[in-house]
Amino acid sequence: MRELFRMDRKNYNPEGKIYTRPSARGIVVKDGKVLLNHVDRFDNYEFPGGGIEPNETPEQAMIREVLEETGRVVIPESVREFGVVVRRQRDSMDPDGIFEQRNYYYFCDVTDEIRPRKPDEHEVKEGAKPVWVEDLTEPIRSNEKAFASIGEAFLEREMRVMAMVAELLHTANPPFDLKKSGKCEMIKGTDVRPEGTQKTAACCGKKEKEGIRDGQQDDLGGRQGGIGN
Repeated sequence: MRELFRMDRKNYNPEGKIYTRPSARGIVVKDGKVLLNHVDRFDNYEFPGGGIEPNETPEQAMIREVLEETGRVVIPESVREFGVVVRRQRDSMDPDGIFEQRNYYYFCDVTDEIRPRKPDEHEVKEGAKPVWVEDLTEPIRSNEKAFASIGEAFLEREMRVMAMVAELLHTANPPFDLKKSGKCEMIKGTDVRPEGTQKTAACCGKKEKEGIRDGQQDDLGGRQGGIGN
């Protein structure tokens, strides 16, 4: 899977132990609308997704998270890579450690079925609810405002990915139709693959040199999952 971009705060000891908590997120486009989570706490928007559990592939985690957070059922055969965002910063629980997170993004389709949502405690507390948006301009602006206020990395990550997705969707022919293209659409180093091509990256199952920490912190410094993962 191609790397979309890196977010490296360079505020850590480069020789420190590396802690990881990879995540996977779904980019769902249906009837000209994009599925996002709106979070009341910061009035921000995110693509549905979250942490990858042990023995899960990123694709499996994305499908599970979309269902839990939005109640929508992903069609497995529709999943196609968009790209990965890598974030590195000082670990909030080990001052000498490094927190590195790989965030895997996938385009996917959903069925018309709507199942009961199963948000976790953290998501309920944050006030996260699924919404369909026709234009990503307002979600990007909301994330810009929230990022200017609190400066959390996950806000910058989602804002930048939304901008890339918006550009890609607006340049698709016709708009919002990515599957009918017979070639890979390239945007800023991103590889969006049509159905039937290789979907799973070799790096997806890779563990970092110091291993994966169970329940690693989210972007706000806690050890729970949920919003911001």
